[in-house]
Formats: sequence, C-alpha cells, structure tokens
Amino acid sequence: KIVQGLLALCILVTLYNMWTFADRAMLVSDLINESGAVTTSQAIDADNAVQASSLLSLGGVVLTGILWIVWFHRSYKNVTVLARRQLAHSPGWAIGGCFVPFLNFVRPTQIADDMFAASSFATPGALARSVPRVVTVWWSLWIISSIVGRVVARSSRGDSLSSLRTSDWIAAFAGVLTIAAAIAAIMVVRELTSRQHAHGVA
Repeated sequence: KIVQGLLALCILVTLYNMWTFADRAMLVSDLINESGAVTTSQAIDADNAVQASSLLSLGGVVLTGILWIVWFHRSYKNVTVLARRQLAHSPGWAIGGCFVPFLNFVRPTQIADDMFAASSFATPGALARSVPRVVTVWWSLWIISSIVGRVVARSSRGDSLSSLRTSDWIAAFAGVLTIAAAIAAIMVVRELTSRQHAHGVA
C-alpha cells in the first residue's frame, strides 16, 4: 500500500508539474506573439514554479523508485515459494535488472512476467494467459515516457524562446505518459499483491 500511495502522490505531483510547464509555455507564447503584456515578475514566477515542481517531481520519482525496487525484489522472492518450475532469474535480478544499461529495457518486465506466471501456479505454456496485459502496458508507457523525458532534457538546452516553448509543451506531454504509467503500475501492484495474498505469501 505504501508503494501504491507513493505512485498516487507522484500522479498529483506530475499534474502540478504539467501545469507549471504549460503555464510557462503559454507565457512564452505571449512573449513571442506579443499578444499580451508579460511582466518580469510573471516570467520569474513561472520559472520558479517550473523549477520547484521539477525538484518535487524528481524527489517523488526517486523515493517511489527506491520503494518500488524494494517491493519488486520482495515480491520476486515470494514467488520462489510458489513456483512449480525453475524461475528464469535469481531474486537479485529484480534489483540489478533495473540498473544494468540496455538490459534494464527488458529485464524488469521479464521478471514481472515470471512473477505473475508463478503467482498463478502457471506452467511455462500458460505464461501468456497468466500475465495480464497491464504489465505490457505499464512497461511500454514507462519506456516511452523515459525516452520523451530525455528529449525534453535535450530540447531545453536551446537558448531561444521558441525552443523553450517547445520544450515546455513536450514536458507537459511527458507528464501525461508518466501519469498513465503510474496508473498502470498501481494496477500491476494491486494485481500481483492480490494473487500472492491468495496464496498466503505476500
């Protein structure tokens, strides 16, 4: 429940973060189009709001990420009790798989698949039926949002108002993906925890 609560909190923080980026983007549009009087104070406030919300968002992601990995590792250790077959990976990969470059694009979802299969008392042939689609949705959204986040980081290096506006709108869009990924992650946690509770190991 702690992990689910932090994911829900991240959604709220991301909404605020999206609003600050969108607000600054509209402010920059007014400057570019000269369609409204933008004061220095408004510009400073918009910048400060973006910086504050970004730091808050980063802190939430780091804290949630740490507790997610702890939960992920514990859940994988739980399925060693349930599995009627040799698991594809050792419990240590539930942690290490999140940090090894390139491998971290596939190993976490492989471990999630393994956990759902084992928690369903599935045989290898029943893997596809025992793993809910939300796992694929969650991981796909996470990968896409991470990629978009890197695009934002690169586009923010521009020194023109136009590039700043573009970066801010991309950041706001990235927030939509992050929220969708967080919702899917909550569903993953609930479903897996429910399956493990049913067998008395969670």
